[in-house]
Amino acid sequence: IRDRYDEALKTFQDSLQKNPTPDVGVVAQFGIGNIYRDTSKWDDAIKAFKLTVEKYPGTPQALESAYWIAACTQQKGDNAGAIPLLEAFLKANPETPLTPLATFVLGNAQIATGQNDAGVATLTMVAEQFPDSPPAPFTYFSRSQVFAAAQNVAEVNKLMREFIEKYPKDDKIYFAYNSIGQNASSAGNVDLAIATWREFVERYPEHAKA
Repeated sequence: IRDRYDEALKTFQDSLQKNPTPDVGVVAQFGIGNIYRDTSKWDDAIKAFKLTVEKYPGTPQALESAYWIAACTQQKGDNAGAIPLLEAFLKANPETPLTPLATFVLGNAQIATGQNDAGVATLTMVAEQFPDSPPAPFTYFSRSQVFAAAQNVAEVNKLMREFIEKYPKDDKIYFAYNSIGQNASSAGNVDLAIATWREFVERYPEHAKA
């Protein structure tokens, strides 16, 4: 796999050296950014995506690159640096396929920098405004971690129950039930714990955890 990345990177770099037409150049420049991103070379990826934005403004690749500049900044651990980039991206692009994901990343970056209330509010926005988006189910678990750390068991259980009702076919369904069951057991409410796990078994008899 590593050899394939190296080969693709060389192909893109060679293409750019030949002064290609914009439609070819943007594919090569964006491709370089994707390779660096996929190989976790965050600084190189950010540089490549910035060049895509600067050289090929108005293209779909430039729009996506603007997101990846922010996301790679967050991925390399600079959550504080990623927040204004994500906010700027969302302000400029309030309705794109990347908007739910950018909002999700923003919420997690806010939580990572200690802005728990803001982060929870941002993640709630994803769940409410983009319930069918890929990151929406994950927001329930990200938010529940914040409340679990604050020992707010009631809010954790509320989020897990909302998740169960909204995403009954999600592959994380067992973890939602188990969270409620474990919380009840830890609180000494054995009847609720048993009822929770019994409900899971009855609703998902074919599940590996049943």
